[in-house]
Amino acid sequence: MRPRMMAVIVGLCLVGFGGGAMAQTQINIATVTNPDFVHTKAAVWFKECVEKAAPGKLSVVVHHSASLGSETQVLQQIQLGTTQMSVCTTGPIEAFVPEIKALEMPFVFPSYEAADKVLDGPIGQDLAIHSVIINCAQKPTVIWLAHGKSQDI
Repeated sequence: MRPRMMAVIVGLCLVGFGGGAMAQTQINIATVTNPDFVHTKAAVWFKECVEKAAPGKLSVVVHHSASLGSETQVLQQIQLGTTQMSVCTTGPIEAFVPEIKALEMPFVFPSYEAADKVLDGPIGQDLAIHSVIINCAQKPTVIWLAHGKSQDI
């Protein structure tokens, strides 16, 4: 396993996700990690926030512990529309966007603040646009999360 990974949430913006007035829209979010790991905890936090913000309109189902398959399989499910979101590492995205590999180099950022500045800026936006592997009408979103030791950013 790599000493440090950048986690990426690949999913759909909730704008336009409303569905019909009577129907509840279900969002499936997948992780390959166990319930105690930060990726799954982030997905559960997202679920709580969404369901609180849109009671009765949106339902989020968190599939953890690779119950929907590997990260690559989940990204393929996102392409097919059977899964809407994933919290995953950059590893499987490298097959689609080789530039993502640059984020895996050790010490590429001197601090979390520097990483945030780059990934929240034009470079991060460019990587996010090229990372979108979803072919759908809604606007896809990539959110960068740092994961690892501070000296290994």
